[in-house]
Order: sequence, then structure tokens, then C-alpha cells
Amino acid sequence: MSATIKIENQLKFFEDFKNDFYLSESQGYEPIIRQIYIEEIEKFYEETNDEYFITFVATGVYAVWRKWLMNGQDKPIEEIHELIRKIVTI
Repeated sequence: MSATIKIENQLKFFEDFKNDFYLSESQGYEPIIRQIYIEEIEKFYEETNDEYFITFVATGVYAVWRKWLMNGQDKPIEEIHELIRKIVTI
């Protein structure tokens, strides 16, 4: 699966669950959402067979998306995509 498709799938995840994500922050169950996301993103990279790389990418990408959402999507999505592309192609 290409990096572009992976990023598009991640964007869809956050768009689909955006309201749940905001609620999870205010109600204290954001760690559950984070774990679900990380488990899903790990599936995208399991072909690398490098658990450290997968952990780095999964948690880093989640943190970028989370910050973007919590900041009110203050930057263009294209800028976020480019940052994530840089992270996953290191």
C-alpha cells in the first residue's frame, strides 16, 4: 500500500471519529482511542517486520494527527500530509 493511500486512510479515520475524539479528550478515555489507532496503523507497516520502526511511526503519526485536531485543524491538511510523509519515509 502506498504512503499516499495510508495517509488518506488515516485522514478518513480522524474525520470519521473526530467528534468521538473530542469527547474522549473531555471524558478521559482518549487512551482507548489512541490504542485503537495505534493497533490499526501497525497493520499498515507490519510488512517491515521492524517492531521499533512500527512503534515509532504509529505513535508519532498519531501524535501529529491528535495535535492537528486539538488545534482546530489550524494548518492545511496538505501540510500535515507532507509532514507525515516525511516521518514515514525516514
